[in-house]
Amino acid sequence: MLDSGIDDDNVLASESSGAKIPVTAVVLDEDVAILIQKIEAIGRFEITLMSHDAMTPETSVGIVLFNIRMVDAFEDLTRIRAWRSARPLQPIIAISGNDDEDFMLEAFKSGATNYHSPMIPAPVLSEVLQSYYRMSEAPRMVEIQNAEMIRSMQSEREATEARLAAEGAMAVAEAQALANERTKEILDNLTEGFLIVEKNLVLADVVSKACIDIFGHDIASQPLGDILSLQPGREAYLRDGLDQLFEDFMPLEVNVSLLPTRVLTADGRTLSLAYHPILDASNAPEKVIIAAMDITAEVKDKAHLESLRAASEALLRILSEREAFEEFLGDTKRDIELLRTTDDVALGKRYLHTLKGNCSVMGLSEIATLIHEIENEYESSSSIAALYAYADMIDKAFEDFLEKNKKILGIDWHSTDLHVTFSSHDLEKISDFVRTAEGEGKAEALRILEETKLRTVHSMLSGFDEIAHQLGEKFGKAIEFQLVGGDLKLDPAVYGPLLKSLVHALRNACDHGIEDPEERERLGKAATGIITFKFEPQDDGLLKVTLSDSGRGIQIKKVLAKALANNIVSESEVDGLRVKDVLHLVFHDGLSTADAISETSGRGVGMACIRQEVEALGGSIRIASKAHKGTVFELNVPFSQSA
Repeated sequence: MLDSGIDDDNVLASESSGAKIPVTAVVLDEDVAILIQKIEAIGRFEITLMSHDAMTPETSVGIVLFNIRMVDAFEDLTRIRAWRSARPLQPIIAISGNDDEDFMLEAFKSGATNYHSPMIPAPVLSEVLQSYYRMSEAPRMVEIQNAEMIRSMQSEREATEARLAAEGAMAVAEAQALANERTKEILDNLTEGFLIVEKNLVLADVVSKACIDIFGHDIASQPLGDILSLQPGREAYLRDGLDQLFEDFMPLEVNVSLLPTRVLTADGRTLSLAYHPILDASNAPEKVIIAAMDITAEVKDKAHLESLRAASEALLRILSEREAFEEFLGDTKRDIELLRTTDDVALGKRYLHTLKGNCSVMGLSEIATLIHEIENEYESSSSIAALYAYADMIDKAFEDFLEKNKKILGIDWHSTDLHVTFSSHDLEKISDFVRTAEGEGKAEALRILEETKLRTVHSMLSGFDEIAHQLGEKFGKAIEFQLVGGDLKLDPAVYGPLLKSLVHALRNACDHGIEDPEERERLGKAATGIITFKFEPQDDGLLKVTLSDSGRGIQIKKVLAKALANNIVSESEVDGLRVKDVLHLVFHDGLSTADAISETSGRGVGMACIRQEVEALGGSIRIASKAHKGTVFELNVPFSQSA
């Protein structure tokens, strides 16, 4: 397809002679307009400005810089799609402040050749524009020369078809050779890696020199197999996607969208891939140009910044909830010591799982990841002897964290007293003194001291709302955590272990219970799932703790199938099981309905931790669950606000 109104015959020659590169800029946002001014100041470009409403692809020239606006983003994607349909060979560089990966993918699906932030330095954008300009003119030159040849053949066909056919074949060969020579000359001066894939999935004999740096060897004229040195399976995935594109079974934009835009190499580098199909006269894919860039440094920088952001948020949370954090450290020391001394494999798994969950609640993601890796290792060995070494590793991780942030937190891991006011030991000595004292005010002093030991449920479950929010983002779900009775005061020495174990119920509800927003809406439910923890003292001397969610409910058949597979129940016992018996199997060690182990769930020890703490208090558990309505766990334990 030929573009009208453009002098194509001399475009490459004019560039080499110093002529400015034409750029059509569709711009509205101020920061993008400033970027355009900087580009114009470089002096290498002749820039034509268009408004979004008055854009005319048919008369635009050179490279297109298209500003995707934040408010009218999807309308602009439609404009790009129409532009691509009118000008299939013209490079379109999208400029937008939206860094969401899904949105960027939509931009590429719509026809954008590349995508950049308005923050891209003007010299870098200048190089990108020059590279794409050179790259876009080579295939167009072939197209123009072929079209000229066809016009010549048609005008002389009546004279002698045989002579024209011979001359036409020679002209095609010469034009192709000339185009290949010019293409190679252009490609060798590009910093990006460019390669052309033919219909038979063999690379063309012309590739850019940068490909050798990116892929480690010359890939020209090679079949697309394992020559790109990608991680196992990724090159086969790329090959299958290109094969499907050339079959032209689905729309072109759909086929292009299925191709991988980011891949990992065997040596651990990250590559960005962009695809530019070349169409034949019937608009079917004939070749595909792949532009490759090594973005390893960019990815590492982004990951480092994300790590710093998470660490800063964790420190801010600790500083704002210092008392809860110091209580957490005390519980952690106790759990690490239990890990050192236990001789029970199942208990070892519970201690590890609880430590990981509580670290996640406090935002200590690096320590949580370490414990997850320890869990994976312990799962395969289950060696009691290894627990002591694991306890030392976790102990060292906490020591390093507190030492690294000593100036901010001022906490010494090896201190026996993590409280700023009174340690529990000092408080107990004061209580003993008051009990033996005589005189007016003794009873009131004892009451105040006893109350000093108490903490609100809200403070002991600090961070649960944040962990629900984080897991919701991770799973693509809308989740709201609600705490009822958070002002109730409890003795952490008595109820602390139980409350800390409830993180497992929260994580399970986020992972297994709450559905995706789309599924919830199909069922006529609100898109946001609700998880509620409710604490209520009862007249009969019990504390009722209700854990409920508005999710899909416990899948009875799946629980029973897992129990049979793990030999928790036998086939002969199945007929005698009631529904409530099957529901209570979720508290059994090693039973999980997750299909794979993750940092969130899958080991089958979380709910067992809750059962253990309830039984340690002499309490009981009831479960109710209904498909598509949700699940309720009711924990009843003896209630006392005194130590």
